[in-house]
Amino acid sequence: MIYFIGIWCILAIASGILGMGIINITAPQEDGLDQSDRELLAVWVGLVLLSIILLAVSLFVPLTAWVGAMVATMVCGFALCSHRTRVNVRRYGYALSKAKLLRIGVGMGAIAALTTQQVTWTDTGLYHYSLTQWLAQYGTVPGIALLFENLGFTSSWFALAAPLNPESLESRVSAVTNGFVYWLALCQVWTGIRQISKGKAKLSDWFMSGFFSLILLVTLGVPGMRQLYVSPTSDLPVMMLVGVVAWVILRFDPFLAQSPFNFQFDSQHSAPPIQSRLMVIPLVLALGTVAIKLTALPLLGIAGLFLVLRRPLSIQHFWSRFLSLVGLTSLLLSPFLVSSIVTSGCPLYPSSLFCLDLPWSPAQDVLQSVGDSTHGWISWYGQPPADAHPWLWALGKWWETERANQIMGVSILVSIVIAPYPLRVARQRRSPALLWLVALATVGIGFIMLKAPFTRFALPYILLVPTLAIALLGQYWITPRLTKVGKSWAAWSRSKRGRSVVQASALGFLVLLLVRQASGGTLLLPPEMPKVAIEQQQVNDVTYNSPQNEGDLCWATPIPCAFEVPAGVRLRNPAGGIGDGFVRQR
Repeated sequence: MIYFIGIWCILAIASGILGMGIINITAPQEDGLDQSDRELLAVWVGLVLLSIILLAVSLFVPLTAWVGAMVATMVCGFALCSHRTRVNVRRYGYALSKAKLLRIGVGMGAIAALTTQQVTWTDTGLYHYSLTQWLAQYGTVPGIALLFENLGFTSSWFALAAPLNPESLESRVSAVTNGFVYWLALCQVWTGIRQISKGKAKLSDWFMSGFFSLILLVTLGVPGMRQLYVSPTSDLPVMMLVGVVAWVILRFDPFLAQSPFNFQFDSQHSAPPIQSRLMVIPLVLALGTVAIKLTALPLLGIAGLFLVLRRPLSIQHFWSRFLSLVGLTSLLLSPFLVSSIVTSGCPLYPSSLFCLDLPWSPAQDVLQSVGDSTHGWISWYGQPPADAHPWLWALGKWWETERANQIMGVSILVSIVIAPYPLRVARQRRSPALLWLVALATVGIGFIMLKAPFTRFALPYILLVPTLAIALLGQYWITPRLTKVGKSWAAWSRSKRGRSVVQASALGFLVLLLVRQASGGTLLLPPEMPKVAIEQQQVNDVTYNSPQNEGDLCWATPIPCAFEVPAGVRLRNPAGGIGDGFVRQR
């Protein structure tokens, strides 16, 4: 628990400084954002960029704890070269009152207590932790997809986790990164609720608190989702970042960026000073999300169109924005694409698109098998009858397989039924942001249903339209009725008695958490991962560890861990060992 809280403080500071530097570059003057919005946005932007930078560094050196510390120090130093960033950092430092520090401590303590459990997520035992250890000990290694196909799944999220998971901690802290984004989601909910209670909420505040509340409730309450936040899986940050990009698009819409008491709909409506160059931020976040997992490709498509096609639009605007799109995409996706080529020979692995014929490229039949098992779901249920439509037959089988699939299908239908409401409001209020969010939900759900219809992939896209409808109702019907209650609560909480009660309650809660973790033996660190019996096997000059019992996973088995290495795999450079990679005999 204490380790998690310490690392989260470091991540919040490092990513916040880096993100603030980027925001200040895109908007050199006042950016029109509230302080709370700016703080949260800076941390999210800095987090995805730090992940990408670490993935790029892994191409050259292993991502040890020292390398991670040096990278974080260097990027913070770069960001602090900006005078405005230094001013922002000092301002935030002065704003850290005892009450705010106590809120941060309570939130971190609660999430740390929740996430310091034994990791049991299947994919973590299958390849997540092994891949993290490859990055920590050797960096990006050529041809590791030859040992086990899943080791070719490139993700900047594992690069972020690698320096935080040294061997000395014995596989105890792999959930530290997902715990951090879980805490950030809690901060989003709290910030939105505070604005709502004061009667000052914008539509983006309602959306922010609603979306992240639903994500937290689903991942906490649904049995198939509960293990996500106690794991290093890349699915959880993708869920969160889809909501973050949607929140930012709403926040940047000048027709939605005010409280309902200042809202006007006439053509003379003056927009708040959101600078046009700041509109690249959704694209930056989307690119960072794609570098985490390719299921975020719909997010990248919508963010790119949002940048290029937003108003005002002219030939000059179009080409300058298009060049920005191409430049940022080339810059921020290059580490992901290159790393994927190095590990598997394919830039979009497990897709076989644009694969290169390299010495370490898997055989074509292997690529076809991996593609079918990950995004060729129509083939999962066998051959359809001769008189049946293959896609409709597979869809029926998918519906019958699990109750979770039925719930997912019903949820998609609910989103379709609700969608006309925000579309009608968008037409009435002349608000393009609402259209962008409905488009994101539509494209996202369609993409996931075509490629890999898993609930955890589709969840953020499914939640967009219902959350947007709730936010619209809350903004224009509930917010005015909360004003009196919010003012009464604010006055009481600022009074001496109110502050004493709140602070005493928060301190008592923290003490209870510490006592609980100490009694459970997890006050400092979580428990280790499951351990399995292993045996050494050899193929040519490659010696690897393999689970002894059928059905066991690698978990914290020392690398290289694999299940059955193909007969033609050899060391790329026998003198350099496994760190120099692997090749396939032709």
